[in-house]
Amino acid sequence: MTRKKQMPYVLFGPIITLIIMLILYAVNGVYPFGTATTAFADGFSQYTAFLAELSDKIHNGGSLYFTWHTGGGQNFWTLIGYYLTSPLNILALLFPVERIADAFSLITLIKPSLLALTFSIFLKYSYKKNDLSLPIFSVLWAMSGFLFGALNITSWIDSIIYFPLVILGLQRMMDGKSAWLYSFFLGMTIISNFYIGWMTCIFCVIYFIYMFISDEEVTFEGVTGETGKDKTDTSDETTVDVFGVLKNSYLLNSIFKFIGSSFISGAFSAIISLPMVHALQNTGKGTVTTETFNINANGLLGVLASHIFPFKNTYNSLSSLDCIFCFVGIASVILTVAYFFANGIPTRKKISNFILIVSLWIPIVFHDVYFIWHGFGNPAGMMYRFAFIYSFILLKIAYEAFSELERIPVYGILAGTAFAAICTAAIKLSVFFDTVFYSTKLIIVISIFIIVFTVVLIALSKKIKLKTVLKCVLLLCVVTESIVLNFNGINTLDVGKNIDEKKYVDELTTNVDESERIHFASKEQQYKDMIMYGALFGYNSLENYSSLADFSFTLTLTELGTYGNRLNYQNGAQEQTPVFNMLLPTNYYIDGTGRIEESVYRTEIAEKDGYKLFKNNYTMPFMYTVSKKVSEWEPFGFFVLMDNLNDVTKCITDTGENIAYYNNPSNFDFKNCTHISAVERAEANGNDMPEEYYNFIEKRMTGYSYKIDDMKKSAYITFDSVAEADGIMYLYVDTYEFTDMTVTLNGKTTSYYLFGKDDDCNYELGQVKKGDVATITIGGHRNNDFGNDNVYANQYNSFTTLSYTIDMDKFEKAYQKLDAMSDTEMLEFEDTYVKAKVTSYEDGVLYIPTAYDEGWTITIDGEEVPLYEHESHILMTEISKGEHIVEMKYVPQGFIPGAVITGVSVLILIAWAVISTKRFKKEQESDIIVSNDVNEE
Repeated sequence: MTRKKQMPYVLFGPIITLIIMLILYAVNGVYPFGTATTAFADGFSQYTAFLAELSDKIHNGGSLYFTWHTGGGQNFWTLIGYYLTSPLNILALLFPVERIADAFSLITLIKPSLLALTFSIFLKYSYKKNDLSLPIFSVLWAMSGFLFGALNITSWIDSIIYFPLVILGLQRMMDGKSAWLYSFFLGMTIISNFYIGWMTCIFCVIYFIYMFISDEEVTFEGVTGETGKDKTDTSDETTVDVFGVLKNSYLLNSIFKFIGSSFISGAFSAIISLPMVHALQNTGKGTVTTETFNINANGLLGVLASHIFPFKNTYNSLSSLDCIFCFVGIASVILTVAYFFANGIPTRKKISNFILIVSLWIPIVFHDVYFIWHGFGNPAGMMYRFAFIYSFILLKIAYEAFSELERIPVYGILAGTAFAAICTAAIKLSVFFDTVFYSTKLIIVISIFIIVFTVVLIALSKKIKLKTVLKCVLLLCVVTESIVLNFNGINTLDVGKNIDEKKYVDELTTNVDESERIHFASKEQQYKDMIMYGALFGYNSLENYSSLADFSFTLTLTELGTYGNRLNYQNGAQEQTPVFNMLLPTNYYIDGTGRIEESVYRTEIAEKDGYKLFKNNYTMPFMYTVSKKVSEWEPFGFFVLMDNLNDVTKCITDTGENIAYYNNPSNFDFKNCTHISAVERAEANGNDMPEEYYNFIEKRMTGYSYKIDDMKKSAYITFDSVAEADGIMYLYVDTYEFTDMTVTLNGKTTSYYLFGKDDDCNYELGQVKKGDVATITIGGHRNNDFGNDNVYANQYNSFTTLSYTIDMDKFEKAYQKLDAMSDTEMLEFEDTYVKAKVTSYEDGVLYIPTAYDEGWTITIDGEEVPLYEHESHILMTEISKGEHIVEMKYVPQGFIPGAVITGVSVLILIAWAVISTKRFKKEQESDIIVSNDVNEE
């Protein structure tokens, strides 16, 4: 007798998901249907850049341990572990660098189908189902709000692809089967992204407890419950006895099994996680926090609204405490509520599932628990990043309700409909309504879907013969919903112009030594989008944007004058001062803004279609000797950039003369805004800071608070700055609201774009003589413009500015003294090996302008020397007077022990899998023999 062939429903979900994604890609003009890419925000600033770097290393044989193409040198192994462990990244090898964003789009096109596949597998083997319910619910999971909120953060999606298999493996372990599947997929989750892996580990503990509570077949000695006899017989029930529970062999066996298999998972991921632990110690994780919160009434409205519509992730405005990306379809909302009205589902199981929901609401409501889920830190944007787990719980309960739909009375389904209506009303009442995304039309569309799903579910709950047809209708409704509600849900970026710029970089730098750093300024956006062009275009750069960047080193770069922020260790190219370019040797500078000109310290050496390559005239070699007084430099000890430049120059050269001077601001004129005190502004905005703080700000720098008179018109503040020395004039600007600046100096007017949002910036205004006047206008406030970084305008605000001039004569004297301290001849410069001959003319400190990293081993004349840890986290070591051979070798901290641990755990998993497979086959053979014996009798 031949076995009947089963319909492959497990594959239907992935195929349907791919079709939906192709439709959405076509609608949004994403590759291969247009020039747009899903590499939006972090996708372009980080993922594509690192992907291009990985592709370059694989093609050209570079080391995977380290890269000089980002952040002044960075541990690349941990970047791979955080961003690039997806097997699908191999597709990027088929694309040239200028098409890497297209590769990214292709990868994100495929991943939702993999989400659908693993969820289908989870449903099939968890619930022993193989019908149309698999594609229905797997499509809901794949098209979830979290997917579209995090589509550009591909390493998160990788971890979530494995997540259903982790839970399936955990369930199999609890059913008495081997736990190797659980160990393997949990290890893969951690390898894909330790951050999502951390949340998965927390949930595994919760789910382990949940399975004990919910399983009707699990009984414990000393615990009140059914004894397996007649349900009406309660004579053998006892009261709760904690010691009786602990004595229960099944419980203890399961706990030991859970702990042991979880430990193997951690060991399996050690080759990635152990170096990651070391790298994280130098980051600012946990040190940069946002305001402590508990959810308020308006936030509750936003969270409810998130259940009924897949909010588009627009970071600043919607990735707030008022939004959680938990949408998994309108049908799942109705079914989740209806589940608790089902007849025949044991009360114990309903209570268990309710507790499971509550366990995820606790971190939503209470900050301290939220803080733990996020790895003891507050994330920037997309606040509730554990939303995928909450979505999984909702969908799991909805599926269980769907499986028991005939047991659910109509009023139970209508109760779910009522909750869906409440969530819809929450959209109307929340802060999201009346934006370009959320309108009355949306409310109508959602309401229609609610009605349609309610009707179909009620029909399916009846005992009629058209079940298959109705399930097909339900699947069609789910597909339609996924397309309609996500019609504009994909965040995209057109990077055509950015990628085209690579040809200019290649042509301009044909004769540039690869080891010499370059900075690159954008032609239009003027720096903000140029964070990772070094990695993307393949040149050594200080540009940086990475969650694993060295926190202190990144802040040091910011304090010395480059663009940057303290929240996500972001640094980008702009007009650095000559002090910056001297200390962190930036030998070349590519400009596309048209603002940069030759000056006393910069020479133009090439030009191509408006892009210019400049050679900086005052730069030191890669390593050089500085005075031992560098220990007295306090990189974070000054409120004003100019003071820091003076201090570092004095300390490294052991001189006592300033090189920079404040300029005098005058003739302030407020247009469409009124000068107010800082205290008035604070009170208007609800800030609670002491008056002394605001007075300090106004006195220490040129800081002015203001009130915009007419919010419908742009506001401006104009003032003059008079040069105090011959040299180069600079302007430091810190503003939230204002977006535009013009500077008129020596008869030339130049326009600038200000980042806003508290991004402190330093701008070079030009070469001046003492007494020259620069007229500066700052303004153009933001007015609820979602197309402009999604920042809400504030009527009461402030800006801070400081103008200073670097005296080039005094700077040149300082440079000459520093240059005279040593001579350096670079002998070899590779990713993980640097060799140089350094002749030091005095006892001092060997200054190596890359981040302090104990993965580096430095030897001088063959003897290993200790690293000199400075507050700046710039790599240094002491050096004596004389001629020396200096060698540097790099291996990521934790890599070797991590590789050994992973290797051992892989062998254990393989042996475990083989033994488990053989045992399973023997059990099957035994069952067949027993079955045959019974049949013969």
